[in-house]
Amino acid sequence: MISRVLSDSFITIKNNFKKIFFMSLPVIVFGLFFNGMSSSLDRTVLNSLDNLTDVTVDSVFGVLNNYIGLGLGTYILVLILSYLQLSLSMGYLKSDQEDNFEFKNAFALFLQKNTWWKIILISIVFSIAVSLVIGVFALLIFVSAYFIQSGLLTAIFIIGLIVLLFYIAITFGFNYLNYYDDINKQNKTGVFLSFKNVWNLISGYRGAYFGLMIIIGLLTFGFTSVFGLAIGIFSALFSLIPVIGSFLGWIVNILITLFGLIFAIYTNMVTIKFFKEIKK
Repeated sequence: MISRVLSDSFITIKNNFKKIFFMSLPVIVFGLFFNGMSSSLDRTVLNSLDNLTDVTVDSVFGVLNNYIGLGLGTYILVLILSYLQLSLSMGYLKSDQEDNFEFKNAFALFLQKNTWWKIILISIVFSIAVSLVIGVFALLIFVSAYFIQSGLLTAIFIIGLIVLLFYIAITFGFNYLNYYDDINKQNKTGVFLSFKNVWNLISGYRGAYFGLMIIIGLLTFGFTSVFGLAIGIFSALFSLIPVIGSFLGWIVNILITLFGLIFAIYTNMVTIKFFKEIKK
């Protein structure tokens, strides 16, 4: 199944590359905007620290306000980007099911009536549940480390937390897509019922999904390694021959960005194809 998912994803992108790329533009553009704004916010905070000459209550509160503004601004941008990415995934699913990749499907989450705020509710419920799990294990780790003072027990709790979080990610990773798909197909679902539905959906496929994530991880590692090596080579060339190195470095950066976008689109499509396979 995994090999079929990987090959089908490649064929779909090959046959619809222009349409899929244009569908992805909102996420790409906002992602670039996010990077620019994040850099600007970072510079604002750094400048406030550089200008901090007299340590007074007002000056300290001024720096704290900048930090709070940075955190709030970054959180809002991350939230918007996350929902745009989620909407794009839903758009890929809808387009692949209909065999028609339209630009408007990039906003599938927001075009479907009453879905976007229910997705937010699902994410809130999920976040609360995960936070409780982390909180319980954090308490266990604290007790085992400072009161029982057992290194082995502390290590077991830490490993247990990592394994449990990974298990949760595998089990509920398709919750949003599955909820969206159930709404489209008029299947019985709801904010809380969606968790039960996705649990039943992924049962029997956790191993396959884990294997798929390993493959994607290896591909990502290979991609970053190759282009990291390319950056290193051209950086060395830039230091030896500034004019040529600067020009080639510019070309390499463009190619890295382009292939990075294509690879991101491919991995997203792989996830969609895998979901369709287990939803049959």
